[in-house]
Amino acid sequence: MSNVIQQIQEKKANFFKKFDGMTELMSLIPRAANDLLMKELGFQATHPEDLIIVFSVGWAEILKFVSQQKFEEYAIDICGVSLEYVTEFTESDKSSNIVPQMIHKRSPIFMQKEYQTEKGSKMMDLLNARSNKWRTANLIESQDKIEDVAYNRILNEYGIQLNSQSMVLNILAAMYISGVEYCRYNGRKTVNMYNYFTIDLLEDNTIILNPLAVIKQSLKNDAKK
Repeated sequence: MSNVIQQIQEKKANFFKKFDGMTELMSLIPRAANDLLMKELGFQATHPEDLIIVFSVGWAEILKFVSQQKFEEYAIDICGVSLEYVTEFTESDKSSNIVPQMIHKRSPIFMQKEYQTEKGSKMMDLLNARSNKWRTANLIESQDKIEDVAYNRILNEYGIQLNSQSMVLNILAAMYISGVEYCRYNGRKTVNMYNYFTIDLLEDNTIILNPLAVIKQSLKNDAKK
């Protein structure tokens, strides 16, 4: 085993340690998401738990991008979830606090068309075509800068091949919907989405999202003060 492969395996193992014993996070949600992606786009991760890394790196890059914005108020739509912040001011007109919130706008729809997997260049062409069609139908905006950086990090740091940059947001969408459905069918139990935010489902099926510490800390950017 080469040193590079060994280092990647060790990094992945260390990453997963934080979710040891959490069956819904390590198995149920990523497996459900993998099934959605296979049926909708013909994409299937060899190891479903790798989708957790994609979700985490994707959200890390989203937060990095948002934290770099110089506006007092900002919002970005990620697969039907709006990540927003407002800046609260003191009487001296200096920003005192940046308050993030997450709002569920719409649920990406997976039609489960039972696509078959393909290989080689044909696979990449079909994956991109299906992805573009699915994104258009679900009003999912491309975030090229975020997706490119996340894709390269996922490949170079963790050795996970997604075959297309567009799969980053697609996987985030599938993981999110799988988290919502897990909440729905498990007594409306609060779901912690890998320490980024939680999902709650009210009796009227309203989806409530609460950003966790990693989001709050990421957006406390001195550049906005």
